[in-house]
Amino acid sequence: MSQHIVLPDDVRRAGQICIETLSPARDMNWQRNAAGLDWSCRFTLDHIVGAVTAYAGDLAVRRVEQVEVLRKANAEQSINELLQQVEVASAVLADVCAAAPDDARGYHPSGPADWSGFAAMGCTEILIHTDDICWAFRIEFNVEPELCRRILDRLFPWAPQEGNPWQIMRWATGRGYLEGYESIGPDWEWHSRPLAEWSQGEDQPK
Repeated sequence: MSQHIVLPDDVRRAGQICIETLSPARDMNWQRNAAGLDWSCRFTLDHIVGAVTAYAGDLAVRRVEQVEVLRKANAEQSINELLQQVEVASAVLADVCAAAPDDARGYHPSGPADWSGFAAMGCTEILIHTDDICWAFRIEFNVEPELCRRILDRLFPWAPQEGNPWQIMRWATGRGYLEGYESIGPDWEWHSRPLAEWSQGEDQPK
């Protein structure tokens, strides 16, 4: 199975999806909690920027030890400014992934990730938290199945192959239900290390 399932352009695409989806809601009440989280919608959007920026930094320095983050939460920025930063952060992560050799590794609590892992995790942070915000605002949100399937194959190789990839991705990240499977809940996990290092049954929800 290829380690390059999720590509740098997928990160840019995820950022575009977030911006296109949430821009019409910029004048809504962003202090309400995002669905399933103790965070406000605004903090959740800020978290997207912070997480994706951190991934770019972790991969760029190519150390498997934790490093100081490039950006901390900023309570002063407007929703428009945060959405612009989503575009910047996703572009930076995409470019860092594109420049990284296959043997490059960066720190992640789940295990040292290669560039395809960081690309997939960046996509997941963007899309899943966009979904959390959409639920709070009652905005219908679906993600193209091809992108979801690539993310699933890279980060959740144990996930079901049959079914709606977006619903499977929500289930795999502790959101929603999947017929025939138990709910995972908040203790979900992904496979951040290179896909070649995954073995059958590893990281699978108990």
